[in-house]
Amino acid sequence: MKNEIAEIKWPGEANPQRIAYLVSKYVRQELTEIEHNELDDWITASNTNQHLFEELVDSRTIEQNPRPFKIINAENTLKQINERIKFTEELKAKERARERKIQAVFITSFLLFAIIIVFLFEEDKEKMPVVYT
Repeated sequence: MKNEIAEIKWPGEANPQRIAYLVSKYVRQELTEIEHNELDDWITASNTNQHLFEELVDSRTIEQNPRPFKIINAENTLKQINERIKFTEELKAKERARERKIQAVFITSFLLFAIIIVFLFEEDKEKMPVVYT
């Protein structure tokens, strides 16, 4: 596989990312005439390039891995990300409210326990006999 990659011809300033971009646009039938000529130049530069192109645009290859050819809707993607952030913030707010409730229950329980102890101690003090010496 490494030898095949070494044989791929990159005409002019073409690079792998640019060719991937052009192939993706080719599959979606969105190439401009200039882009189409650029892709043709790359394909005709070598047999390896031609075979790679044929493999990439083969319907079986696209079915196995359609993601690179999928059109990304930036607006919907941004909306989804914002909804996730909002959802996360809502969860954090609910968690903070839950923590405050737990703290309130703990403080109330502690104060009630302290009042009961003081009350019992005072009651025991009253029952103690007074000894005069």
